[in-house]
Amino acid sequence: MKRSKRKLFVASLILVMLAFTLLSSCGDRNEDTGKRTEDIEINSFTVGYVPEQLYNNGQFSDADISATAEMDGESAIYMVIDFSYTVVKDIGNGHAISLRVRHSNPQCFGFTVDSAPTSSIEETAENTNTTFKADFSMPAEKGETESVRVVFRIMPVRKGEVGMNIWLTGSYGISLYNNDTILRQTISNPGADISYDLNADGKSYSVVSINKELSEINIPNRHKDGLPITRIRSEAIYSSNLTKLTLGDFISEIEADAFYGSFITKENGISYVDGWAIDCDTELTEAVIRNGTVGIANGTFNECELLESISLPDSLEYAPSKIFGSLKSIKKISVGDANSHFTAIDGHLYNKDCTTLMRYCPVEGKIRFDIPQTVTKIDEYAFSYATNLSYLPLPDGITVISDYAFYLCTALKETDIPNSVTYLGNHAYYRCSSLTNINIGTGVAKIGDYTFANCTSLEHISIPKNITRIDRRAFEYCSKLSWISISKSVTYIGVWAFIGCSALREVYYEGTEQEWYKIVIDSNNEDLVISKFYYNQYID
Repeated sequence: MKRSKRKLFVASLILVMLAFTLLSSCGDRNEDTGKRTEDIEINSFTVGYVPEQLYNNGQFSDADISATAEMDGESAIYMVIDFSYTVVKDIGNGHAISLRVRHSNPQCFGFTVDSAPTSSIEETAENTNTTFKADFSMPAEKGETESVRVVFRIMPVRKGEVGMNIWLTGSYGISLYNNDTILRQTISNPGADISYDLNADGKSYSVVSINKELSEINIPNRHKDGLPITRIRSEAIYSSNLTKLTLGDFISEIEADAFYGSFITKENGISYVDGWAIDCDTELTEAVIRNGTVGIANGTFNECELLESISLPDSLEYAPSKIFGSLKSIKKISVGDANSHFTAIDGHLYNKDCTTLMRYCPVEGKIRFDIPQTVTKIDEYAFSYATNLSYLPLPDGITVISDYAFYLCTALKETDIPNSVTYLGNHAYYRCSSLTNINIGTGVAKIGDYTFANCTSLEHISIPKNITRIDRRAFEYCSKLSWISISKSVTYIGVWAFIGCSALREVYYEGTEQEWYKIVIDSNNEDLVISKFYYNQYID
């Protein structure tokens, strides 16, 4: 059940009241293709926000400013909100800010936050309105000031009229200040040679589509406003007419399925576009990336389930963090000796200075692996499907355990997460079904989404005193979990965090009963809340 926040989040402020009107009603839409059958044009909208101190310990002020944006039917509006906050009162359980967007016509518009320290995003229906919600964790101590950038994207879907309200909700004890508010408009005109979107960082662009009538296209290094073009989005360059494509020098990421057309070349089962490997034949067991290749696109090997070995050339500069995430059969990776970005040790892939372990390749009969002491980051899917490993000691220098890092390590029996780890990723130990013992270090501030979900052999867990959040489905279907010890630093337990924990009988809570009822506990945690509680007790 969801408990009242009571005094944890007692103050809210209206940051922005945004209202604009589209001058015609919602037009028809082709449901099969999702394409708009009519162009829409936003003539203007008015933005209201507080220019100086937005909120100070319960005191409100207001002011407004107006701006105008022109936009065609294929474009999106980007509103970049820069603000800072100062912790003026240390309430002992962390601070948070929530962004809300309430709009009355979801058929006409869509919304997303492209950049922010976001912990969760959801969209919910409230009567006749739809509310878009994004929660931000605010990591700061008393007296500290931090800056936050939110890139808020408004995406047109159809013609129509829509009203919106945008506001922030802040926790007690922080002051918010406006730094600057910038309205940006993506250059995405129908019929333009290349269409772009502003990236989440607000400092670079992605290619999102091209003029399909052209036979040759050169992606420039920079957008006309001077910002670099760094990414090619999925399905951005699909054309039966295009025969030649040249990519700009600043491209560093290509999303999966970004290309289709005769400009794609193939060599030894690997498909290429202007220096990038983008796909491989599904029956390939050994992949040799040709020299001169500068990057590997996301999803290049997603369908290559038979792939057992891969050779990376000296020229390779860019590779996605989850380069072999979906592969179960990969046994060996080799890298050219002169490569200045990556290296391979005993068939495992690292960055050049061996601070990031990118991919471990299982060795038949080997049940233990010792991570080099130089490693500070374990990449996404680095040990995924390493079903042979029972013992995997983590060195003290590791600071980041990325999302899905140990996904489906079904033989792993225990893990000691060192104090040096400050980020423990979502799904990090998902479906580690033999995991019986977990010790979490003092550097981790939250347990993320699905972090220990489906660890079906886990019988007990102690949540250390530095943890403030247990996010959604964190211990979902840990069916043998019989007791849990929770420190009083915890202020939030997410939806379904303990769903399916049918054996859970006892909860040892460090604080008092009154302190327990101040914790925000989202719905579907019945197995937790009906357990027997022992207050003022904590088991390390």
